[in-house]
Amino acid sequence: MTKILIDFLNAGLIEGVNGDDERLKKMERASITVAKGLQAEPLQLIGTILAALDPDVSASDPAIARADSALAAEWSALRSIHPSTPINLLRAILLDACSQMESDHQAAILWFTAADTLPLMRLGREETIIRDVLMTLAKRTETLALDPFTSAQRNKPANQVPKVVRRDPKMSPAATKSRTVNRDALLLRIAASAGPTYKSDPQKPLAGTPNPHWTTQGGTWSWEFSDRMNTLLSDELDSLAKDLSAQCSQNQQDLHAGLVQMLDEKLASQQLWVREALNANEARSQSEEVRLNVLWWSEAMYSRSLCCGYRELPAQVASVVMALDLVDDVTKPAPASIGYLLAEAVHRLPGAGFGHEYALLELLGALGEARGRIPKTWSERLATVPDEGRLSLRDLAFSALAGQKALVLDRNLKRAGLGAELKLSLPSFAKALFRQEQAVQLAGVHR
Repeated sequence: MTKILIDFLNAGLIEGVNGDDERLKKMERASITVAKGLQAEPLQLIGTILAALDPDVSASDPAIARADSALAAEWSALRSIHPSTPINLLRAILLDACSQMESDHQAAILWFTAADTLPLMRLGREETIIRDVLMTLAKRTETLALDPFTSAQRNKPANQVPKVVRRDPKMSPAATKSRTVNRDALLLRIAASAGPTYKSDPQKPLAGTPNPHWTTQGGTWSWEFSDRMNTLLSDELDSLAKDLSAQCSQNQQDLHAGLVQMLDEKLASQQLWVREALNANEARSQSEEVRLNVLWWSEAMYSRSLCCGYRELPAQVASVVMALDLVDDVTKPAPASIGYLLAEAVHRLPGAGFGHEYALLELLGALGEARGRIPKTWSERLATVPDEGRLSLRDLAFSALAGQKALVLDRNLKRAGLGAELKLSLPSFAKALFRQEQAVQLAGVHR
C-alpha cells in the first residue's frame, strides 16, 4: 500500500474506509491508472498537482474528474459510500499518482508548478504529507539540473542500460562430435592383410585383394602382409588426421567468432558510456556557462528581447519580462539558485523590494494597464492559458498581459484557488513565473 494514501487515512482526511483493506487497494489501483495517464500526457501534470494542492478544488475540475472516474472503475459501490464527490480522497489519489512519475523531467514539471503555489494554499492536516512529497520532487529536480548524467542513467529503460559482458572464451566453441572407428570394417581389412579368408567364413575369400598367402609361407606372406598393413594404417591415420584437423579448424572458428562477439558487445557498451559521459560533461559545461551568463545578465539588467533596461519598465511588467527572458537563456530545468538570483535582481528594481507586497488583483490589474509598454510581437509569444482546470500564477499573469477584463481576471483567480486579497512581493512573483514557465515548457509547450 502506498504511503501517501496511508498518511491521508491516518490524518483523518479519507473517510469511508472503515478498516477495509480492499477499499484501500481499490484506491491504490485507481492511483496507478491515473499515473499511467499522466505518463502519457505530461501537460496534465500541471493541472493535476495544482488540483491536488487545493483543498477547495471543485468536483468538476478535470483532474478531480479523472481521479473520480478511475476510482469508480475500481469501486462500483463508491457512490453508496460517498454520495458526494470525496474531494480529499481524490486529492490523495492525485498526489499519489504524481509521486509515481519515473522520469526526473516529469518530477521537475511537478516541482516547478507546485513550489511557489504551496505557500499560497490554505492547507490543513495534509500540509506535512504534501511537503514531504514535494521535497522529494525538489531533490530529483535539482539532481537533474546539476548532474544530468546521473539522472539520465537512473531514468534509462532497463533494456538500454549498457551491460558488462562476461563470457568465457573456452566455452564459446560449439562441441564437435568425435568420429567413431568402424570396428567391423577395420577387422576385415586387418584379416585381409593376414590371409585370404577369415574365421567368420573360412570357405569365402575376403573382399578386395586379400593376402593370398598364409603365415606358414614365411617371407612371401610377410611381404604381402607388410604392404597391405602399411596401406591400412596409412589410410586410417590419414582419415583420423583429417578429422582432427577439421575439428580443430571448427573450434578455432567458433573461438574466434565468440571472441569477436564478446569484443563487439564490450566495445558497444564502452562507446555508449563514453558518449553519455561526453554528453554529461558538455551539459555540465553548458551549466557553468549559463551561470556565468546569468551573473552578467543580473548585473547588466538589460532585456535583449525588448532592447531596453528593466528599470525603464514599470516594476510589475519588468518582473514578468525578467522571468521570461531568463527562462529563454537557461537550460531547463534550471538549478534552484538561478530562480533565487532572479528574485534578487528584481529586488533591485525601484519599488520592487521583498518588503513591498502587492495585492494579487492589484498586481494583475497593473500588468493589464501597462501591457501597452510591451511590443505586440513580444506578448504574442506567450503561450495560451488553459481553458479548463486549475490555473497557476503564470497563467494569471499571462491572462492579464493578454488584456483580460476584470470579470475574467476575477474568475481566473477563483480557478487558481487564490483570493484577490492575497499579497506577494514582485521578487516572489517573478520567481514563481520563472519556475512555472519552465514547467510548461518541459511539458512540451514552447513560447
